[in-house]
Amino acid sequence: DVAYRLQGAPDAPGTTGVVAVTNRLTGDFVLELNEDADDVFPFIRAAREYGKRAGGDSRYRVEIDIEGEPFVVYEKSTFLVYDEEGNLLRSRSLIPSGVEL
Repeated sequence: DVAYRLQGAPDAPGTTGVVAVTNRLTGDFVLELNEDADDVFPFIRAAREYGKRAGGDSRYRVEIDIEGEPFVVYEKSTFLVYDEEGNLLRSRSLIPSGVEL
């Protein structure tokens, strides 16, 4: 799973957060990194628009390499965004139609 936990208000200038990639089966963290909201939100909007134009659910690929060697690849359709208190921000998240959380 891929999630983004904000460390400030979503619309505040300079807000950052933590992107976390976890293994859905084991719950292990695969990767965590700090990222600006100004970079994450356009990515989510682009994935959503791609899905609309492609006539299906939004999709994106996570490819993680370690020292230039492929480590793991995930095909994803969700990207959950949480505020700094841990509440899901549905309007900011990428959630396929018909999925209940």
